[in-house]
Amino acid sequence: MQSSFWGGAATLACSNAALDPDSGLAKVEVKSAVWSAAENPGSYTFWFSPTEGLGDVKAMTLADDYIKVVVKELGESISLNSEDALLSYGKYNVQASTLAGFASAELSVVLPSENTVKLSVRVEGADGEGFASDFHGFCTKCPVEQEPARTLRFFAYCAPDILREATLYVSGIEKTAKERTDVMALLLKILARCLDAAVP
Repeated sequence: MQSSFWGGAATLACSNAALDPDSGLAKVEVKSAVWSAAENPGSYTFWFSPTEGLGDVKAMTLADDYIKVVVKELGESISLNSEDALLSYGKYNVQASTLAGFASAELSVVLPSENTVKLSVRVEGADGEGFASDFHGFCTKCPVEQEPARTLRFFAYCAPDILREATLYVSGIEKTAKERTDVMALLLKILARCLDAAVP
C-alpha cells in the first residue's frame, strides 16, 4: 500500500458508456462521511450516508443507510473485477462476482487531506435503475487517535503507586462487578490524593 496518497484518486469503471447526468438515477445527498484503513487491513474503506451527524463506523452501521466503498489503493485506476474492490448501497452491490448484472458503474474517490474527501459515483443496473452521488467535504478518520489524557499525567505525578495498581485492574480482560467496584475505589483514592496535593 502506498504510504503517501493525499490527493490521489481511485477510479473504477465497468463500462465505457457515458452516463446521462439527467437519467432516472436516485440522487444520494451525503451528509456524513467516515473512512478507515483498519476496517479491512490492506484496504481503505469509506462510508457515505445521507443521515446527518454520523461520526464513526458504529454509528454508520446502526443507521444502516450508507454508500460503502472499499479500494485497495488510492491514486491508481482499478477495476471492479478486482476481488479487493467493493461499491454498495442498499440493494446495489457492485463487485467482481456481481459486475455482469450492471449496465455501468463509475466511482471516483479523492482524499485531498486526511479529513477531506471528494466522491463522485454513478451506478446503473440492467433495469435502468440505480443511484448517483457527488460529495466534497469533511470525512472522519476512524479510529480516532486520542491524545494521552492530561489527568493521567497528573495522577502519575501525585499518586503513581495507585495509578499503577488501577492500570493493572482495567487493562486486558473483561471485568466482573466486584472488579469494577475495586477500580472505582482505586480511582476515588487517586482523586483524594490529587486533591490533597492541590491544597497549599
